[in-house]
Amino acid sequence: MTSEGTDRDQGLLALLRSVGARLFSASNVTFHNEQEKVDEETDFLVGKLEKNDSIICSYLTEPRLQELGKLKTARGFTLKDGLRRGIREKDKIGILAGDEESYVLFQSVFDRLVRDIHGVSADHLQTTRLCVDAPNNFLLDKPQVLSCRLRVLRSLKGLPFSWFCTKDQRLFVEAIVTGVLDKLKDSLQGKYIPLSRLQDQELNHILEVHHLFLKQRCFTNRVWKEGRGIWYDVQNRLLVVVNEDEHMKVICQKFDGDLWAVLSTLKGLLIEIENFLSKDGYEFMRTHHYGYLASRPLELGTSLRVSVNVKLPLTSKDARLPFVLKSFGLRREKSGLRYSDPQACRRKIFEVSNDKRMGENEVELIHQFITGVTRLIEMEELLTKNLQLDTFITDIVKNTHNTRDY
Repeated sequence: MTSEGTDRDQGLLALLRSVGARLFSASNVTFHNEQEKVDEETDFLVGKLEKNDSIICSYLTEPRLQELGKLKTARGFTLKDGLRRGIREKDKIGILAGDEESYVLFQSVFDRLVRDIHGVSADHLQTTRLCVDAPNNFLLDKPQVLSCRLRVLRSLKGLPFSWFCTKDQRLFVEAIVTGVLDKLKDSLQGKYIPLSRLQDQELNHILEVHHLFLKQRCFTNRVWKEGRGIWYDVQNRLLVVVNEDEHMKVICQKFDGDLWAVLSTLKGLLIEIENFLSKDGYEFMRTHHYGYLASRPLELGTSLRVSVNVKLPLTSKDARLPFVLKSFGLRREKSGLRYSDPQACRRKIFEVSNDKRMGENEVELIHQFITGVTRLIEMEELLTKNLQLDTFITDIVKNTHNTRDY
């Protein structure tokens, strides 16, 4: 090889080395810039969660978040997606799951969190039961009780939870659910109203009355209505909300205290829905450990919310009411009344619901709820007679085991 050829080869080699060095330097800068962005986002999320006093802060350090932040479910959900949603909604827990796999991939975070907030063991098995043998034990036959209501959440296996769905995925879920609801007959027959067909004023009225889509609604964005809707039966006992946080929110209500009748109606609807879903090749998300899955960790287990509208004018003024509610595993709902009566607040009517979702089956939770509400009514009756509550409160202190704060 000539000296000229050698010089040319050496010059080319030098050029390649120079270009390679510049490319490596550029990629290294890009890598560090991306890493800085990740670090900044992590700091931002943790700071927001701490500001909101979110429960998740006790289970997720910055190094842990950076480590888990690299993981992604098959549906594309990351832990940071769930944290952003929790921050946006100022959720007390501070995180939402995006799909069924979230609880497996991020088990190291969710499992400890779920055990602590629900007070269950690591080997807990969640059971379900909707059959009642003694109807009289599920009747709140008191004049103070104006209405009762049961609500459960259900989502379809293999799809993201509604809040994490794309528009097309929401429409797919809506098609499956409404296809099933259309097959219901006789006393379960009803009508589905897509939100997209309603004018804003009419839609807003319906949502305010039933306290629905409080966190999702965005009237300036027309897309949010698509794939969402409300189904109700001809007797106005049943309501199915499609694609709120979960695929289905199923509600049954009655304007008295007959929880047995409400449970029986709800059970009949759920059985029919599950049967039709099964024939179409679908099923609800459920595990032996967590029970029915939901995007919010607080709703795992039965996902059952039991509530009554109850008139307690004297009890509502008592400063010890929050303690009494907590002791009985109850909470006073902030959502307010589901009545249009303008005098309702003056008569001190408010909504009381159960605090627990997991650890017992549905029938056991309803029974505990009835016991608690019955004691509240006893408290009201004592106050009506101008009697002291010292013995009543002392008895509660001796027997209370409920210490949940969220």
